[in-house]
Amino acid sequence: MKTMLFLLLLLPSLPCWALYECSVHDRIVLSSVPCDTTFPIYQPELKTSIVLLTLGKNGSYNISGTVQGVPVSHLVDTGASLTSISARVAAAAGITNCIGFATVNTANGSVRACRALVSEIVFGSFRVSGVFVNVMPNMKFDVLLGNDVLRQFKISHHKGVMLISR
Repeated sequence: MKTMLFLLLLLPSLPCWALYECSVHDRIVLSSVPCDTTFPIYQPELKTSIVLLTLGKNGSYNISGTVQGVPVSHLVDTGASLTSISARVAAAAGITNCIGFATVNTANGSVRACRALVSEIVFGSFRVSGVFVNVMPNMKFDVLLGNDVLRQFKISHHKGVMLISR
C-alpha cells in the first residue's frame, strides 16, 4: 500500500492524485502541485488548494501573506463582518485615499475608521482582488480577515485546526 501511494506521488502525469505538504511560515499547506520553495507565500499556478492552520498560542488562527505586496500576518476572524488593516500596513502599502469613514465597534469600544479599496490581499496560496477594508488606527494586528473575504472559501475547524479551501 505504501509503495503504491509513493508511486502515485511520483507520477507527474497524474498530479491530481498527489497531495504535497508544503511548509509555509510554520503552517502546513496541502497542494496538488510540488511546493514552491522560492516564494512560498503565493503560488498563482494553484487552481485549488487547502490551507491547514493550527490554533496559535494567543488562541487565534494566523497566516502569512501580503496586502498590495506588503508582507503581513493575517488574523483569521470568522466573527468579523469586514476585513480591517492597521494604519501601519495601509501606510506601507501606499493606501492613502479614504472612500469614506465608518464607525467600527471593537472589543475596546467604537473607532472611526477610514474605508479604502485594497487591490490585492494574499494569504497562504489564496489571492483576493478588490477588497474594501477598514483602516484602523492603533490596531495591534496587521490584518484582520473578516467574512467579506472568508465567505469566498470553504472553512471548517475542529480541535484547534482550521481548514480553508476553495
